[in-house]
Amino acid sequence: MVFMLWSRRWQSCSARSRGGWQNASEPVKPMGKYFGTSGIRGLASSQLTDAFVRKAADAAGAFYGAEKKVCIARDTRPSGQRIRDALAQGLAEQGCEVTDFGVLTTPGLYYLTRELGFDGGVMITASHNPPEYNGIKFCDANGALPEADEEAIEKLIDKPPARAKTKGTLREIDGVTEYAERLVKIAPKPRKRMRVLVDCAAGPAALVAPRVLRKLGYDVVEFNCVPDATKSNRPLEPKAPNLKLAVEALRETGAEAGIAFDGDADRVAFFDRNGAWDDDENNAAVCLANLKSKKNRLVIGTVESRSYLDAVLAKIGATVYRTKVGDGAIVRACREKNAAMGVEESGHYVMPEFGFFSAALYPALVLLASTDDFSSVRKTLAETPRNHSSKKRLACPNEKKQKAMAFIGKKLESLEGNGVLNDADGFRYDYPDSSWLMVRPSGTEPIIKLYFEARTLVRVQELERAVESIAKEALG
Repeated sequence: MVFMLWSRRWQSCSARSRGGWQNASEPVKPMGKYFGTSGIRGLASSQLTDAFVRKAADAAGAFYGAEKKVCIARDTRPSGQRIRDALAQGLAEQGCEVTDFGVLTTPGLYYLTRELGFDGGVMITASHNPPEYNGIKFCDANGALPEADEEAIEKLIDKPPARAKTKGTLREIDGVTEYAERLVKIAPKPRKRMRVLVDCAAGPAALVAPRVLRKLGYDVVEFNCVPDATKSNRPLEPKAPNLKLAVEALRETGAEAGIAFDGDADRVAFFDRNGAWDDDENNAAVCLANLKSKKNRLVIGTVESRSYLDAVLAKIGATVYRTKVGDGAIVRACREKNAAMGVEESGHYVMPEFGFFSAALYPALVLLASTDDFSSVRKTLAETPRNHSSKKRLACPNEKKQKAMAFIGKKLESLEGNGVLNDADGFRYDYPDSSWLMVRPSGTEPIIKLYFEARTLVRVQELERAVESIAKEALG
């Protein structure tokens, strides 16, 4: 079975790094047959079949162990209930005591796994991918599973374990209420009764976010909050170009702040009356708000993080350590480096005091509570100058990524400029003039991503021409 996720079998094509890089992480590990950067993911109809889900459930049940307590939840995709049924049955037949939280956000499942004393948790979601996709993510009481545990589950999928002698049980609990009530108790309180428009992408956040915000005292405007992924009025990824309707609604309703989630609410983005914030603004704003009360000033970013984040955080004495892309990599780096928090360009935020997993609503509450004038946040950020940058996406079937990246890696070595290579996650070259380029395959989509940054637009365009030519040649 070939899943949507790019296989971990691809490894860095170049072992000839020209010099080190102070933020380089360990060389990228090969990806697995089923697991990618964020669990198992594929087309619900042809890849996440009942037969495969049962095999995955048997494997997870054997991994967690008979009589262990395992909770499950799902997002609002139409395939979620079917996958839930197969998953719950498989876990129970392995002797697990299964609790179904119903429709819930991914951070909600992870949080309740720890707070309610479960041994493991399984989330049915494809996050920001279109509704026809779905996926399975695993966790334990400590948060997202480490790669070694994912590899153990993967081996059990291919070599099905024997069924448990005693069948487990299945019960249902209102996960939304359990999570929302706990979140209200620990969330920072607002400075004023701010009107907030919340765009939930027709996902499970629709059941949680408005409820929590109102309990905290915010004046809430619900937008795109019908809990059915097929009814979302935008793509599920909360990128600025996708938030035009939400921005219009914010202006029309007189809201001051806007929050947008992805399909399972583990990503978040912001907007105000002047429009949607870009990735740099989102990351910097959440970091500044969260670090206000902390002595620890180490932030985990990724190789995608632009220099703007470093520049903003340097003003408060904070530093950025870059690791591989993916919320799992950020979680691991936060643990290993004892960081204050972790951020990813895509809108993932890891706040260890909340949990070692990507959250969205909690970081949003931290940001909202940090100001009584939401529009001033962006104005403050504008005081820090930014380099020119661009990002491009080139379609590339997953089965062609390995060959394409090998070709691109070889060609990039011949580019002039004395760049320093970091191949922890794709290929990133940093040049003496502070410009950099990066080419990396997506871990969740059939694309290859190109990144460029420089002090001048001319230099960005120069890098674009050189790399796009190589990439297009590689892709035929």
